Amino acid sequence: MSAQLSVWLVPSADQETLLRQRIADIATRTARPAFAPHLTVLGDLDIDPGPLSALLHRLHSTLPVLHLAVAGIRADPQFFKSLYLDLPVSPPLGRFRDALSRGLKRPSTAFAPHLSMAYGKLDPAERPEIDALSDLTGTILTFDRLQMVHSNQTLAPSAWRVLEEFSLSR
Repeated sequence: MSAQLSVWLVPSADQETLLRQRIADIATRTARPAFAPHLTVLGDLDIDPGPLSALLHRLHSTLPVLHLAVAGIRADPQFFKSLYLDLPVSPPLGRFRDALSRGLKRPSTAFAPHLSMAYGKLDPAERPEIDALSDLTGTILTFDRLQMVHSNQTLAPSAWRVLEEFSLSR
């Protein structure tokens, strides 16, 4: 049985707690959904969980813990990329994503790593939401876990479910 799955990188527990609270605060102020902080490596994969799990079991040890500096706060008109922390493409992350794409027999596509802070198009009057995140610019985020998640763009974030988690190498 296939499902809509995503592969996420997740910040360390202390940073996850901090980012989850910031996301929840924005969601409360702006009537947007709250969600778990994550960096999507590949998303909306219509695949059976078994083969993806097996591939992640084989590949996760090739990805070290990542330390990525927030390059800036950005806003785009895309629903799932409306307000986000812009992150660099690190060579290990790029190689891992390419290996994952090859293992899934999918073409490698452009990759712009980011960690969303809000979903849904921002109104120009919401500029303070962007400015309120400026303290995160330059922050080093540590990604120490990989997750296989049941999620897709039509499913409410409150219904997303982590199916499996992998610790990354130190």
